[in-house]
Amino acid sequence: MSIIWTGLVGAATAFSGAVIYANLPTRWTIGHVIPTVAHLRASKLIKIDKEDSIDKSQIIAGSDFLAKPSMVMAVRRPGCILCRREAAHLSELKGLFDQAGVRLVAVTYQSKGVDEFKSYFKGDIYLDTERTFYGPNERWIPMWMGFLRPGVWTSVSASKKEGLVGNLEGEGRLLGGVFFVDGDDMVWSHMEKEWGDKADVEEARRAIQKYIMSHPEGDLNDEVHYEILAWSNVSPVLALSSTLIHQGRPQGQLQFLSYSNNNIGNDDREMISSTTTITHMSWAPATEWLAMTWSDGRVSVSNMAEAYDVEVFAPISSLAWSRDSKCFCCIDNRGEIRLYSRERKKWARKSTAKVEEGAMCAVGLTVSNRDDASSPLFAIGGAKSRLYFIDASASINKVKLTGKIDNIKLDLSDGLLLICNGEKEIRVWNLRTDENSSLPMGGTTFKTGDVPCCISAKPGVICAGTSGGKMITWRKRKQNDGTFDWTPQTPDTMGERIVSLAWSPFIGTLALNADRELIVFHENDTVAHFRNKVAAIQNTPSSFNLINSEKGGFHELRLQFQVKGIFLADKQLVVWSSETIAVMDVQSSLVAHPSTSFHCSAKDVALVQQTVITLENDKVNMRTLQGTVKQQITVPEMEGDPFAIHVNRTWLVLATTNNFLRVYDLSKREARQQYLAKGIDLEDDCVLAEVRINVTGTRVAATFGKPNRPDGLIVWDAESDSLSSFSFKTGLTEEQQLEEEAERATSTGLRPVTAAARRIERDRSRFCLPSHKTGALQWDEVDPRFLVVEARPENTEGGDSYVMTALATSEFGLLPHALQIVSLNTSRFIGVSVPNVYFIKNKEIEEEDGRSDRIVAKLLIVRTLQEFAGIEDSDSSSRDAMLNFCLFLTLGRIDDAFKAIKFIRSEKVWQQMASMSVKARRLDVATVCLGHMGEARAAAALRRAAARGDTEKERCALLALYLGMLDEAESLYIHCRRWDMVVKMFVARLKWTEALKLASQHTRIDEKRLYHQYAKFLEEKGDINGAIENYERAGTHVREVTRMLCRDYSRDLEAYVRKKREPELQKWWASWLEITGNIDGALNFYAVAEDIPSIVRILLHHDRLEEAIAKAEESNNPAAFLIVARNCEGIGRVEDAVNLYSKANAISSAIRLAQENNMVDKLATLCLMAGPREMANGAAFYEDIAGHAQTAVMLYHKAGMIGRALDVAYRTEQYNAMDMVTMELTPQSDKTTLERAGEFFLKNQNYEKAAELLAMAQKKLVQNTLGQKTEKFLQLPEAIRLCDERNVRMTEKLTNLLTPTKESYPDLPTRKRILCSVGELCVAQGAYQAAAKKFAQAGAMVEAISALIRSSDTSRIMAFASIARNKEVYIMAANYLQTTNWREDVELCKSIENFYNKAQAYDHLSGFYMSCAQMELDEVGALPQAIHALEEAEKVAAKSKEPATLINVRAFQSECTRMLKILRSFEIDPADALRQLRGAQVGPNLNLPETIAVMVKALAHDSKWKNAWSCIEELIKRCAGSKPTQFVPRIFLDQIADEVGQKRLDLGGNEGDSDDGELEEVDFSHQMKRQGI
Repeated sequence: MSIIWTGLVGAATAFSGAVIYANLPTRWTIGHVIPTVAHLRASKLIKIDKEDSIDKSQIIAGSDFLAKPSMVMAVRRPGCILCRREAAHLSELKGLFDQAGVRLVAVTYQSKGVDEFKSYFKGDIYLDTERTFYGPNERWIPMWMGFLRPGVWTSVSASKKEGLVGNLEGEGRLLGGVFFVDGDDMVWSHMEKEWGDKADVEEARRAIQKYIMSHPEGDLNDEVHYEILAWSNVSPVLALSSTLIHQGRPQGQLQFLSYSNNNIGNDDREMISSTTTITHMSWAPATEWLAMTWSDGRVSVSNMAEAYDVEVFAPISSLAWSRDSKCFCCIDNRGEIRLYSRERKKWARKSTAKVEEGAMCAVGLTVSNRDDASSPLFAIGGAKSRLYFIDASASINKVKLTGKIDNIKLDLSDGLLLICNGEKEIRVWNLRTDENSSLPMGGTTFKTGDVPCCISAKPGVICAGTSGGKMITWRKRKQNDGTFDWTPQTPDTMGERIVSLAWSPFIGTLALNADRELIVFHENDTVAHFRNKVAAIQNTPSSFNLINSEKGGFHELRLQFQVKGIFLADKQLVVWSSETIAVMDVQSSLVAHPSTSFHCSAKDVALVQQTVITLENDKVNMRTLQGTVKQQITVPEMEGDPFAIHVNRTWLVLATTNNFLRVYDLSKREARQQYLAKGIDLEDDCVLAEVRINVTGTRVAATFGKPNRPDGLIVWDAESDSLSSFSFKTGLTEEQQLEEEAERATSTGLRPVTAAARRIERDRSRFCLPSHKTGALQWDEVDPRFLVVEARPENTEGGDSYVMTALATSEFGLLPHALQIVSLNTSRFIGVSVPNVYFIKNKEIEEEDGRSDRIVAKLLIVRTLQEFAGIEDSDSSSRDAMLNFCLFLTLGRIDDAFKAIKFIRSEKVWQQMASMSVKARRLDVATVCLGHMGEARAAAALRRAAARGDTEKERCALLALYLGMLDEAESLYIHCRRWDMVVKMFVARLKWTEALKLASQHTRIDEKRLYHQYAKFLEEKGDINGAIENYERAGTHVREVTRMLCRDYSRDLEAYVRKKREPELQKWWASWLEITGNIDGALNFYAVAEDIPSIVRILLHHDRLEEAIAKAEESNNPAAFLIVARNCEGIGRVEDAVNLYSKANAISSAIRLAQENNMVDKLATLCLMAGPREMANGAAFYEDIAGHAQTAVMLYHKAGMIGRALDVAYRTEQYNAMDMVTMELTPQSDKTTLERAGEFFLKNQNYEKAAELLAMAQKKLVQNTLGQKTEKFLQLPEAIRLCDERNVRMTEKLTNLLTPTKESYPDLPTRKRILCSVGELCVAQGAYQAAAKKFAQAGAMVEAISALIRSSDTSRIMAFASIARNKEVYIMAANYLQTTNWREDVELCKSIENFYNKAQAYDHLSGFYMSCAQMELDEVGALPQAIHALEEAEKVAAKSKEPATLINVRAFQSECTRMLKILRSFEIDPADALRQLRGAQVGPNLNLPETIAVMVKALAHDSKWKNAWSCIEELIKRCAGSKPTQFVPRIFLDQIADEVGQKRLDLGGNEGDSDDGELEEVDFSHQMKRQGI
């Protein structure tokens, strides 16, 4: 045993030693010598294209192999899974290798498995015939040593998890490595230590990056071509893709650039490199996601934190995001569209669609207000001039563009779809209004074939790059007529060609790709400053114009650097760039001489006396003119960093990033803080934008709002430490908003509107500009209260720009005063000095367009404020008085306002104040001003307008008209929606286009009248063609154009008539030819105009009667027939005239002519074609002719004269005609006619017809001579008597006619008597239902139910009884129902009980229950059920007032109870039961045989056959002389005999046999059923 243990211990020790030895570092066991570059250069290599066809004659020397920088992998065994894993990881750096110009290659000493190895390695593979790369000391690892190393198995497991596969073919013991060789240097190496010991990829990456950093100059032959650029939508970051041509091979690069402080530089993101190039890329509109497509068909999406490869498919031709950033689409060159969306934090394909091949570009569309799948998300430009619109469900709508388009580019901006289609124009499709237009390139500087090839836009600006290297810009400008138009700018040459360009949606910057050059443009405002009525306006990036606004002189100031800003002091100025500040002395002639300069990087600079104030980063420095810092102003950390300063005279205001304001006094040697810092409490995401301090340093104005979109104004009164704010969104100050909320909280519907509420509403209507933002703001140079702020539209279609004047006081806060529109020729507001405001002139507008403004030196616009128009040259006291007037007028303090100006005698001043009153909507003030002006007519017009009930705004507009304030009047009338007055003003001002457009929209009733007036205006100007066009629109061209052209333009008139081909014009021209004697021409034009009457008239005039008749017959024209008929009548052709009159529908003329010529046969036919009056005349004519009475009756009848027809028929005994006439008589016919017709038929014994006619003539109310209403009974009772005496059949029609109405018989007893008479007639004739109806109408319910009972209609009886609510009716109905088969109908039983209960007829109900009990006894002998029925009868009888009823019920109940007791005795002692039965006393309801018969039935029902037989024997004994079948049905007797085995009784025939039904129990009552019987 000890030997065994010793052996085991020895084996374990040996194995442990082997394991330990195998896992020792291989440099100790098998060596570790890194080969030198010289050793590797001695190698001999053969390139392996295919492992089975190696050309060993093509040997490559190692020196040639390593002539270029190379990363060489010495492969241990190509079929090994571990070697393939290392090759795949190294291939991931292929893009980086290509960027650095380093080759990736592999060497192997065996070719087996190389073909499969190539799918894992992205480089060339060579055969090392001498195994040089595995030396100089080859490192062979034994098999046992390799298998005992745990790292090997770990590597195998990791390889399998990565999905790699391998084989065991070939030699795998010789270890390899990886070597990075550059010339004679071994830059980096990795020696394999065991199987699967792969090179560290990160170390290789760092080695390559270090190599790149050590070679910054790169290869002199490398070329970089910029391809695609795209701006981020949420940050100032530009993604730029480029292609690097390195050693003839293209490599893709993507770098990110950040734009800041007018400079562009590298962003924090790493550059992306790849062996493939980017074909398209696009940023998501609302996020940082960037989608890219690559030349190998790969689609990837990334942001700062994540990156995904979405899918790989065919090469992509276009890529676009939806505007909501929820999905993007890709289109390949086969026309397949794929939509991708983010689901579960991954980007996945959502849907697909298919279009024709050749799709070229795509753009995301703005999602509509509808949140449905039908809203288009993308527009795709395709081949064959097609546009495709794709929605979220991948549904496609197709639009065909005009023209042949080979290459199309799309862009979307501000609702405009821009189409660049390879032509010399840009197409613009407004998706909001569905309008189309085109923008031509313009100019003559373009070469042949130079067309737009790329396009980009932002609101108000469209830029396009051409194939010839020029950039074209169109800017959106508002025209004088209020419309917007795109104005082309002068093209700029950028290079040989422009590849792409893009506007940044985040900042106003344009990036332009000129193939090998990236150019970035930034839109900067013109630098300017205004001080002491001197303006400094930038002319070029390095020059200024100094302009004296009063004298008009100017001087150009040229500098040696690009200027960032300028500040004017009293006799000096300071200019600065990004690095330099220069101070200059300015003479009175505006000539500037350099004084000092120094280096300083400042955001803003000001100059006060001999101190230069600079805003630098987080501090404000007070410097000397030489740049020495003599004082530094810092702010506490809680207030943030200074970001804006403003200096006015000797006062400085400083604004910080945390919205604090500080005011400093600069009049002393050092700046001294004047007031405590003021913190401004703003809403979230709101910041201060621009600050200004007034001339006395007591008030600070600032604009605020969202970044880059300020929309509010705030004023800080430093002396009272109070804040006032104003917003253009609401048009109210903060105080007014609070006052409005308080007014709304306390107001009720019945409370009148207060003056304060009216003033708030007035200010809202004047100053509310919701689509505008605040621009520049300036204090007056003299008055510390007067403030002017600019309001600019947020977009190009937001409307005009305005300047608002306001007054700020410590007592009243901020008071908006007036709003003045800014003309199109202004560019920027720079200053105010009462009575003028100053603007920079828009260089793109010609001077004549701004002729209403005073332009100085072609750069400065001087405009007089509305408050001082006409009194610009007044002295300072008048200006102060006017400002005080404005203040008190705004406050509504009229007395103080007039006190301020009481010493002014100038009529111009009063006129200006009246104008201000109109703008302030103060008619009371305006009325006083009119008195001082002596304008009696205007005052009278205002009084008339007030009397008419015109609103205040309408009266203000009227006054504005009298004062010549046409723009103000127009604005007021538009606000009042007085479109008629606006149209009149447009017409008076010769604004015909606006007037016609407004009329077509709002006053359509005046549209044609306006066109007529405009045509008259054009005719007076000599514009004949324009006049003709507008006469046509007015619909008056037939009269006016012919009048205008007939004198001097006869040939033009004929051409006009032939061109228009209008019948009215042709008729006019034909009549003109007829007047001039051209009969043939007239006939031709009349024929073309189809004016047949005129043709017939001419023919008759020339005695061509037959032709005229033929023409009339051919055209079948009534007017032509009439003309010919009159002619025939005039020449005596009567018969032809009559026929022609009838064809012309002139029937009265035909009848007249026929009567005059005694044409009896035709007259009747003509009368039937005419109206009632002609028929009556014809009937009178025939009445006087013997033998034509029947025709007279017919015509009277057709004319509606029934009475007259009856008279004639009666007089001439035309009985058939009488029948025909009376068929149309109705109750609405004349009563007298009805009576006479009835009498006629009565005499002729047609009683039924007579009765109907007499019934129609019912009673009516007539008025006597005194006006009193009396009753006059007509023939209704007589008709009833007639029906009774002559037994006239009572039809439904006759019955209804005999029914008296409430209107004809208001006396109720009479009406009931007549109804009862009609009912009795119906009963007598068997019309019971009609009789019941009449009785019911008369209220005779008993007679009605009696009639129904006689009809035996059970359903109607029950229905009538249910609604009659009459006790007798209920009883009669229930009694009738007992005569029916109620025993087999449970519903009838219930109805009987219900009717008796409703009538409270308890005697009858008790009798009904006793009948039920008797039925139970007679049919089946059901004593318990009979007893129960009697119990119910007892309950009901107890309610009866007759005691006998209860006694009878109880007696019957006692008999049944006794019988039930005897029946139950049969179960105990049948003999005793028989004895009891024999001794039973006979009761009043059941005699002894009947009692025994009940027992028989009951015992048989219970199957007690023997007892039943005993009872039968007893019955036979008791009823001697009578047959048992009189009491017990034969079926019972036979059944019982059969059951007891007795012979059936021989009763001598079956006379008494009865089959009275089966022995089943009858459910006679729902009440009994509920109780279980």
